[in-house]
Amino acid sequence: VLAEVAVTAFERRPLPAEPAFRRGDASGDGQVDLTDVVTLLDMVVRRATVPCRAAADSDDNGSFNVADALLLLAHLFRDAAPPPEPYERCGTDPNPDALTCVAPPRCP
Repeated sequence: VLAEVAVTAFERRPLPAEPAFRRGDASGDGQVDLTDVVTLLDMVVRRATVPCRAAADSDDNGSFNVADALLLLAHLFRDAAPPPEPYERCGTDPNPDALTCVAPPRCP
């Protein structure tokens, strides 16, 4: 009986799936637009919270700061390069880091 308990206690269980998100969609509304830039700046200046911190990391460097807002502004209004994937469509982070999604954003 003890052997059965020991085996059961160490069974491998799959990790929960990481929620899909769209990089740059800091507001979580399913679109990347000026609202996300304002949300990012609010996060930096007033320490506002967002449902998916991974989506707020526009440059995919594992943290978010004013550079994330500037990258998004440059892309939206100056035809600069887009944020790294997942950007065109929702997906998971190809470079996992400590930023997570507490509540998955809307992903069309």
